[in-house]
Order: sequence, then structure tokens, then C-alpha cells
Amino acid sequence: MQTIIVNYPIKLVPEKINRELFWYDPLKKEMLRFEGGQLKFEYQEDKSLVEMGEDERKRKGIKSTYRMLPKVIDMEIKNKKREIDKNKLKNWFNQYLNYNDSNSKINNENNDNISFAVPDDEIDDFTHQLSRNNFEFRIL
Repeated sequence: MQTIIVNYPIKLVPEKINRELFWYDPLKKEMLRFEGGQLKFEYQEDKSLVEMGEDERKRKGIKSTYRMLPKVIDMEIKNKKREIDKNKLKNWFNQYLNYNDSNSKINNENNDNISFAVPDDEIDDFTHQLSRNNFEFRIL
């Protein structure tokens, strides 16, 4: 029997980016503050220009009620937080036992890895299957 230690696979968890965003409105002459991933600008009708009235818009040199206005867009990053996926390895081992007539067994389990006791005649097949399923392992 040989001992193989397999690390639990790591699952990337998306994390929302939340930062302060600022935009200066040149018509209202004020700094606007937003929270989110990034600002996207869309050409749309500005309600404040509609309410302003046509005479006042002409006096200020504004021809249209439409202009580019900011919109907050959510963004995610997928490599900040990591979560250990223990079930993936356990499910693989159960399928391996069902498919092969194997005498392999789990020796020890902890937070980072599982150690398996594998018979010498099964070691090549066991390590091949681990590699095919992208598990990190080492043979002791």
C-alpha cells in the first residue's frame, strides 16, 4: 500500500468590485459621487434640461435636452476570494470506487487535503485518474 495525498480543488468565487466613482457635471457645476465597478456613459434625455425650459437652455447655449449621462455598471473579479471544494474530490473518489474494483480507502482528512491508501498494483491507474481530473497530488 502506498499513500497519496490529494489537495482539495480550489474554486474561484466571484467578488463584486465596489469603489467610489466621481463625475463632474459641467452643466450643474457639481461633483457627483457613485459607488460600483465603473461608469458607463449613455446618450439620453436629461430631465433637468427638460425642466429648465427652452428659453433658459438657449440663453446658456444648450441646443438639446439629450446628453451623455453616467450609469454605474457592476464588475466582478474572480481571483480574490478562494473557497475549497471538498465535495468534488469525495464525489470523484466514490465514482472511482464504483467504476473500479478497488481496495483503495481514505486514510485521513483535514482542511487542506485527503490522504488515500492505494494498493501497489492500482497506483498507476489511481494517479492517472487523478491527473485526468486535474487534482494536485503527491505520492509518499
